[in-house]
Amino acid sequence: VQAFLPTESRPFMTYNRGKRSLPLDLTTPEARAIIGRLLPATDVVLVNYRPDVVTKLGLEYETLATANPRLIYCDLTAYGRKGPDAHRPGYDIVLQAVTGMMSAEGKLDQGTPQQIWSAPLIDTTSGFCLAWSVCAALYSRERTGRGQRVESTLLGSALSLLGMRFLQVESIDRESRSLTLDEFVFHRGVPAPQLVKLDVEGAEGMALQGARRVLREIKPVWILEVHGAEAAQAVWEELRRADYKLLSLNRAREFQAPEEFTRSHLLAVPR
Repeated sequence: VQAFLPTESRPFMTYNRGKRSLPLDLTTPEARAIIGRLLPATDVVLVNYRPDVVTKLGLEYETLATANPRLIYCDLTAYGRKGPDAHRPGYDIVLQAVTGMMSAEGKLDQGTPQQIWSAPLIDTTSGFCLAWSVCAALYSRERTGRGQRVESTLLGSALSLLGMRFLQVESIDRESRSLTLDEFVFHRGVPAPQLVKLDVEGAEGMALQGARRVLREIKPVWILEVHGAEAAQAVWEELRRADYKLLSLNRAREFQAPEEFTRSHLLAVPR
């Protein structure tokens, strides 16, 4: 990325300045022997692999802590070590999209949210979080004599940067949200006459808007803003009955239960 010499790039030189390195192929016995010799005198280990990679390489915290109980083991993953996405890789631009950071900027190019490219915000913030965690763990070790594992995730770091976006001020945000959704859907090939926007609130929200007749006669594509569990249940029942599928706005995910979209925007498309 941004290479200006065959072996040099701007990010590498920026984030690795002043460091000494010893590259090792951790799949080989020779490399593992070197790790074994270094480990007893090591204060901190930083691990930035998917959970399955750490297991394959034999670099789990439990294994290393056996050789050095005072070790501070810092574990950085994309989505954490538990949950449905634990196995997935991730990096800055992916997490910008997953967390909504891109769309929160409101910068669209033909309906596509644009990345924040001036700096790798999520990668950098995750590094700060790890540095703070190391400081806390070293302080704890001075008091207890024991090391520990500390964990950070790209997902958690990204969400911590989006604090203000979790607070929706309806009188301020409704218009900009509406304009963003209009452009988003328009550039994905949904003809304007077929697009119906609808806010749904409460168990009777769908029926009150005359949705049943529209669903039967016109079969439009819907963009829905759902507020609460009752509204989600009503949307689920009506649209499933009309043979619709409920998707995330980028069509990357099909919802399988109303509990998955109790407070969100979604796209309803005829099957």
